[in-house]
Amino acid sequence: MKKAVLILAALFILALTAAGIWTYTTYYYTTPLTQAELNDLTPDWTKATQGNWSPWYIDPTDPSATKEWNPTASFNAWIATIPKADKAWPALIDIHYTHLEHLKSEFIGLTTNDEDWDQTVAFLEDPITKQIISQTQNALRKPFMGCGLYNGSWTYRAGTPRPYELETRDPDEYAAMLNHGIENVKLVGNGVPNLDLFSTGQPYLGRLRSVANLLNSQAHLELQTGNIVRFIELLESISSSTKFCQEYPTHFDELVARAIESQVNRTIQFALVQQTPLTDDQLIKLDHLLARHQHRNPIWEAELLIFRDTVRRLVNSKGQIIRQDYTNQLNDLFSQQFNGTHSELGPDAQRLILVYDTTHKLVINTICTDDKQTQQQLEIRIDTNTPLLSKRAALLLAHRESSMALVFSDFQKHVNDSEGLRFRIATMRHTLRHGTPPQSRSSIDFDLLPS
Repeated sequence: MKKAVLILAALFILALTAAGIWTYTTYYYTTPLTQAELNDLTPDWTKATQGNWSPWYIDPTDPSATKEWNPTASFNAWIATIPKADKAWPALIDIHYTHLEHLKSEFIGLTTNDEDWDQTVAFLEDPITKQIISQTQNALRKPFMGCGLYNGSWTYRAGTPRPYELETRDPDEYAAMLNHGIENVKLVGNGVPNLDLFSTGQPYLGRLRSVANLLNSQAHLELQTGNIVRFIELLESISSSTKFCQEYPTHFDELVARAIESQVNRTIQFALVQQTPLTDDQLIKLDHLLARHQHRNPIWEAELLIFRDTVRRLVNSKGQIIRQDYTNQLNDLFSQQFNGTHSELGPDAQRLILVYDTTHKLVINTICTDDKQTQQQLEIRIDTNTPLLSKRAALLLAHRESSMALVFSDFQKHVNDSEGLRFRIATMRHTLRHGTPPQSRSSIDFDLLPS
């Protein structure tokens, strides 16, 4: 009997040991990276920062400060060095608060075919709207957007009872609110000394979409009245505004840029369908716009930075992943970052970054070059490394891959739409040149075809 008990106890201990080993290897253990794989962990950050800021930061106000991982502070320090005259954001936010009530019109963004177009025309012909459009176009000519990274803001809404003190984290919004008589406003900091990139807001993206809607409505009015020169000028203003989405190039910025460009594409398509009389020079200008939309390669290297920033806040002092769900972490916990080098991170964190980077490279290759050999090599690396991730690392990866897939599908459709419109313009230019339309796509004059 005693012998049987000992055997059962031994079997029980073996079972617990096996379960412990399985739990460790499944959820915690990751095969260490080779030296060649480690060498790939630090990309060229200038693609994300254009050399203006860095993931690393040293507080210039603290003589004893050492270099730490703090990309938000570095970005905001760079923004502070840009002269106000070169920033679009202060001008755009000032226009917003100057004409707060006027810009609440529900008729902004409507186009010629919409039921309330007459109301939109009346709004566009208002002298105040004309002034707003002129000031907005001037703002969009600035070289920088110049909006800092903050973890949200509380903005004033006209007619809202305010028994509390209004807060904003954006100094430009704060200045605009004070300048326009909005009282009880308090400028607050980010709340934490080292704000994670995942928690930051990008209010300039919403402002860009709003001004694009306004200028697009005006473009439709110019088209309706036959002012083609002004029509094309407005479309160029809208399209060029997407340059600001490369200041902090993330997936979300890319989606907004594509949405704005797609809006321009639809307006061009409307003009072509309406058989608007267009000269060859005007068609060339529209083709140049569409070519820029078709060939502007996506830049979202800041997304790699955001992912590393997230991973660095989910590891312990040894660089090992300790948190599974980063979407529900409180700021006071999430603000604790790992300041070591990539080589000092744990193997699970390192391999997680490696797989994410490789997936990113695969998407970029497919979009920009479609190099089959490179694609095969990247797919092999992903297929080889993904099974080696711990369960915790795999869960973190799933959060970000879905975002990348959304940008990819949106990009492909946008490129195809732009190219299709360029072929339509080539057909129209061929017809202007010869007096008759081409019999087929292959019979269009070669020099008119999109490249």
